[in-house]
Amino acid sequence: MFKNLLMYGLPFWLFLLLFFFYGYGKTDIATINKIAGLLAISLLGTSFVIGPLSFFLPNLFIPLRPYRKYLGIFGFAVALSHATISFIFVYNADLFFLLFDPANERLFAVYAGLTALFYFFFMTFISTAWAVKIVGGKWWKILQTGGYFAFAMAIVHFVLAEMQNGVFVVKRPLGRIVFVFAVIVVLLRMTVFLLKLFSTRR
Repeated sequence: MFKNLLMYGLPFWLFLLLFFFYGYGKTDIATINKIAGLLAISLLGTSFVIGPLSFFLPNLFIPLRPYRKYLGIFGFAVALSHATISFIFVYNADLFFLLFDPANERLFAVYAGLTALFYFFFMTFISTAWAVKIVGGKWWKILQTGGYFAFAMAIVHFVLAEMQNGVFVVKRPLGRIVFVFAVIVVLLRMTVFLLKLFSTRR
């Protein structure tokens, strides 16, 4: 009961945390959009980190695996809302400027974000049981593991979007915590990959 309340309610708890301790209760579009971006990274990161943590602490984290799909899809939905808000309110729905105009200082941030978003959409699309049957279990697992690359691209998007005069700046502590958490998720996955690789070569 408590576990379900915690995990299924996690998007709501994280939103409240970010709303009050990152956005300080502000409801302007710019703040809400940043909260959406951080919430997406937090949810997707939680979904992804359960995998490698299950390797190190199986008794604690394997029971949480059923929640990964829910958190991942919810995280994708929030990321999509972040992208939509950015397109409409930050870029004034100007598709050419968003994607092709060199005057867009965040052009590469946009490309990194879209790369992550499209792959998360693909992961959501193949998350059904019929997709597993069509693709095959082995390939399905490989394609799902590719989500860590998409998550890394989301981190790149975060870094490039927060660049100020060539320097990565995140002023608010909670924003830094989300960034560090995201990096740790990727490092944990790389560690598990290397440990498994070396163990098979012995």
